[in-house]
Amino acid sequence: MLSWLAERSERLLGFSNEPVSRSGKAYIIGVIILGTSIIIHSAVTCLSQPDATWILLAAVSALLAVLSTSMGRSHEKIGMTLCDVTVFLALFLCGPAAGVMAAVSEGLAFNLRRHVHRVYRQLFNLGQIAIVAAFAGHIFYLTYGGEAPLDREAVGNPVYLLIAAAASGLYYCLMTSGLVARAISFSCRQRFDEVWVRCIDQAHVTSAGALLGAAIFLILY
Repeated sequence: MLSWLAERSERLLGFSNEPVSRSGKAYIIGVIILGTSIIIHSAVTCLSQPDATWILLAAVSALLAVLSTSMGRSHEKIGMTLCDVTVFLALFLCGPAAGVMAAVSEGLAFNLRRHVHRVYRQLFNLGQIAIVAAFAGHIFYLTYGGEAPLDREAVGNPVYLLIAAAASGLYYCLMTSGLVARAISFSCRQRFDEVWVRCIDQAHVTSAGALLGAAIFLILY
């Protein structure tokens, strides 16, 4: 019975004929399960709030993701930075749950635009970005010391806000690249550190997005 369920799960997720080790499959499924639970919790949290700003930011994030993948390689990083701006603006204006929804919207658009066909890859992309966005949001508020969402009148020294945003953005990128690199290392049977070095080159992009989001928050509010 268990072997039948395992086989059906592998077919459903698209693992068939994929060079993914047993430990790699367990890792990917674990990320998918944790990420899905975070997405569900974040969606329920956002839908229970009267403020619908998060919907607008999630839509903008998805649109920017589509546009960024349509750009040439030389301009793609600009589009990715703008996506990160909307994610962190959602985090600042509406809280970590809204940041998760904006990030997941970006992930959905990325899957569609890049024609990601394997189900497990689609779900892994959404799961890992939800995990990272949730933790990045909580790390920001723990570092800054405020309550979610940010209250402009309660913001003290803006330098502290920018420092917390940069730290959260750096974590966001390091964790995202780490989760993806681990999956690639399992699939391609390469050393994790070698793959991570190749995945980590976007660190400055996400940190820049977090800083820009914080700056826009300070200007608007």
